[in-house]
Amino acid sequence: MLAFDPERSIARARRVLPEGGWEALSRDQRRLVMLAAAGMCEADGPSTQDERTALEHLAAFLQVSELAKSPELKGVDREKLREQLAETRRDRAFARHLFVATYLVGMGDGVLLDSERAFLDECAKAVTLEASLCSELESDLHGILYEELLETTYHKGQHVELNPRERSILNAAAKLLGLSQQAAEVIEGAYRVRLQIGGMAAY
Repeated sequence: MLAFDPERSIARARRVLPEGGWEALSRDQRRLVMLAAAGMCEADGPSTQDERTALEHLAAFLQVSELAKSPELKGVDREKLREQLAETRRDRAFARHLFVATYLVGMGDGVLLDSERAFLDECAKAVTLEASLCSELESDLHGILYEELLETTYHKGQHVELNPRERSILNAAAKLLGLSQQAAEVIEGAYRVRLQIGGMAAY
């Protein structure tokens, strides 16, 4: 099964966010992002230890570590969350941040279940994020997730040629993420260039 590091993916996702990135969020907005992330972890049942650990990493990334063990993040009240999100519906920048974080947390295990999709749709509706924009963001995020797989497959630069098994895994992942062969090749080509010069890869 494919697996992605939500914290690392979310860090990379700043390129699809409004100016200012994650640092532009207020503490209360970060709290809502954490609640939505926790709700996503619970969408298919009680959160697992791995999911709780991922939430702790996300809280650290958002610089709200004190919220990681908050009772609010266990058994998230979805109706209350929807009401709180609705109060932010005029903040278009926050809406994008919320969608990106929630989606990437849901994709941590490589697949978005129907229950997780339903929760994501609830959140998007609460902040009045249009379906067309959600689809656009998902497409961008799929490129970021594919790049995450490249990061893992290339073993952080230890080699630049892939064996048949690794190539097969990448081809299957690209198909799963809905990327065309051409799109996947563009992302990988840019990644290999950045791999040679160092730093976080970009596509």
